[in-house]
Amino acid sequence: MSDQQKKQEIQNLFRFIEDCPTAYQTVQTLRQTLKQHGFVELMEHQEWQLCPGQHYFVTRNASSLIAFSIPAQPSKARGYHIVATHGDAPSFKLKPSFERNAPGNYAWVR
Repeated sequence: MSDQQKKQEIQNLFRFIEDCPTAYQTVQTLRQTLKQHGFVELMEHQEWQLCPGQHYFVTRNASSLIAFSIPAQPSKARGYHIVATHGDAPSFKLKPSFERNAPGNYAWVR
């Protein structure tokens, strides 16, 4: 990845954080992005018909989202690969003054 591409990715991340101050906006933004990339939205209260090679996601209470893919071909390795993240409301932003001096050679982050 070139330096210019890295800078663009960083700007994209900053824009995402700015546009998503709460879990609700984050889920709505990710929902739209996943749909644009071919993911199929599932309804939690309905029976799912999953197909190999397809990508899916489900939301709950408009504040949490789970996305997953079904491999096109069965893996010789057994088990699942899971990647997870968690974001708390009200936002992903750091406080303007998040660090202060503490006794000794320490900084206190609140």
